[in-house]
Amino acid sequence: MARAKRVEAERPAVRERFGVDARGLESVFATALARPIDFADVFFEYTTRDAVSIEEGLVKSGARAVEQGVGVRAQAGERQGYAHADEISLESVKLAAGTARAIAEGPGRVQAVALRRPAQPAFDLYGLRESPTAVPIDTKVRLLQEIDAYARSRDSRIAQVMASVACEERNLMIAASDGTWVADRQPLVVLRVQVIAVSGARRESASQGTGGRIAYAKLGDPATWKPLVDEAVRIALTNLDAVSCPAGTMDVVLGPGWPGILLHEAVGHGLEGEFNRKK
Repeated sequence: MARAKRVEAERPAVRERFGVDARGLESVFATALARPIDFADVFFEYTTRDAVSIEEGLVKSGARAVEQGVGVRAQAGERQGYAHADEISLESVKLAAGTARAIAEGPGRVQAVALRRPAQPAFDLYGLRESPTAVPIDTKVRLLQEIDAYARSRDSRIAQVMASVACEERNLMIAASDGTWVADRQPLVVLRVQVIAVSGARRESASQGTGGRIAYAKLGDPATWKPLVDEAVRIALTNLDAVSCPAGTMDVVLGPGWPGILLHEAVGHGLEGEFNRKK
């Protein structure tokens, strides 16, 4: 919740996403606190995700999904009530608030709610101008095709390339009967690359990946993805020349520290007197 409070003031669009303003939230808490309830809070989430992958230079799969919902919690003494709804609307939130209140209803005190706005944040964790899920799928497909062509150009033994990119934007909003009202937008992008190298009858594969709460433009920068492809190709080609480890009885030397813990867990407990007594 602290992270959300830091960034909310610069992101009013997050609140607009849920279509519930201050007056609406106050009516929700009026419903939740209509009977003696000590505390109530509301959690909103709206998440969009998309993913696309290619294999053999062709789009293999694509998906886009939306997840949304709202949960209301009410607390009276040691009793807690919780209710949720898949639809984000003032009516559904108020219905959930009434249900949570009925579950937790008990001795408590009625509280007035005056939602306050957080102070201007000192910094913005994810200051992105464009949501990664707003980037057209065609743009993402072109990136994967560039990766495919680059990987194959690195060595003639690269016979297969699989690449995928997945994006997410998670919008969160939390309001509570103590006046807290915070929101956050959390982007996420992930890129994965796998190559298969072939030499004669031998096939070896290697994969690399990267991602984070960064702009899609950074992920699409060749300075970001080319080193990943180079490393995956290097590992796959190295594996083509790899030989099996020698088999048989080997001397094992353990240093102090964690090996002692492992030995204790693997052998020590079996040597305890209690186990011997129980045979």
